[in-house]
Amino acid sequence: MSESDLLTDSFKNTLINGNKEFLKSVDRHLLKDLATNGQKPKAIILCCSDSRVIPEYIFNAKIGDFFVIRVAGGVVDDVVMSSIEYGIEHLGISNIIMMGHTKCGAVQTTLSNKEKNNLLVEKIKPSVEIAKKYCEGCNFLTCCIKESVHGMFKEISNLNVFKSKNIKVYYILFDIDDGKISFFE
Repeated sequence: MSESDLLTDSFKNTLINGNKEFLKSVDRHLLKDLATNGQKPKAIILCCSDSRVIPEYIFNAKIGDFFVIRVAGGVVDDVVMSSIEYGIEHLGISNIIMMGHTKCGAVQTTLSNKEKNNLLVEKIKPSVEIAKKYCEGCNFLTCCIKESVHGMFKEISNLNVFKSKNIKVYYILFDIDDGKISFFE
């Protein structure tokens, strides 16, 4: 057995043991109810895939509470838009949380100008340019992150479901340093 096989087996065991711990604490009745009756999430959450940003933990949620779409930098593409449409049309969700977070690596990479022809960077650049126009006397990175969150919504706001449904949108910034959220417009 090679060293990489041992590492793979070790990681596999970590996953198995993690699942065992999950099964000890999960509400089995809730699992059965969701399996039998389907999901009815309270909100769609669009956020970054950063491993420090776990919406279910941040909001102390149960399984089934949120329909979470996580993608690096929170950028929007056709698959993300189709997922949002699915959540609204098929699951009846009327709340959308657009969540950014402090210390976002995708936004930091965009600001560094080191990555060229990177799709994430290209999707975030317009938000940085908008932030440059109005951000004075405050944390520029935070301004860029908030503007990126607004940019995420601008991309999805043209979906037909927004014209036919009453959708409430919440903009949230998660602070990685202290774990607190703040709402912004």
